[in-house]
Amino acid sequence: MTSFTNSNFFDYGYPDDPKTPWFGLWCPILDCFLMVSFDLSLLEKLQMLMSSKTILQLVRLDPITYENNQIDNECCYHWTIELGIDIKFNSTYKNYKEIPKCQITQRNTDVKDLKLREWIWFLHKWVRITRGVDNRIENFLQDVLNYEKTETHVISKIYKELLLGDDSQIVENNIASVLQEIKDTHTYKAIYKEAQWKL
Repeated sequence: MTSFTNSNFFDYGYPDDPKTPWFGLWCPILDCFLMVSFDLSLLEKLQMLMSSKTILQLVRLDPITYENNQIDNECCYHWTIELGIDIKFNSTYKNYKEIPKCQITQRNTDVKDLKLREWIWFLHKWVRITRGVDNRIENFLQDVLNYEKTETHVISKIYKELLLGDDSQIVENNIASVLQEIKDTHTYKAIYKEAQWKL
């Protein structure tokens, strides 16, 4: 079991309702899935942040695969897509129904290089941290807590670090430096709290 499965940010990727659309990020380089989720916006953001490392294709999964407990985020790298799916890489989709639907099949061999898998979970953690802050900014901070425009600029800088970095410790050190620009603001404190860092 790898370290990210012990993280507070780890989830198995199952939707709450079998009728909820379900998706996966498939890596053609490794020929396996790196993540599954019902949260399409999360996967789209991770796909963009991983673009400096590898190609990831967003696919729609058959709900029966999680109803039968075939695939989740702990074992998804053992699975790949069946041949025959028509994939147009770098496509954009107006709605989820345009995302290619696929059937999955178990790999014959294990994926030995898990660096990309570790990295996507590091990104997953920070997307969830900053997205929570983004939501608070949009819905709450502007009117109530004297929101400053510099805070969204800082979020953009954090995403730049996530996009271009390749060492999690260095990236987190850089994020800590970036956050000094908004020290003593609510956003600064919220990110530190979400990241479980000491102020």
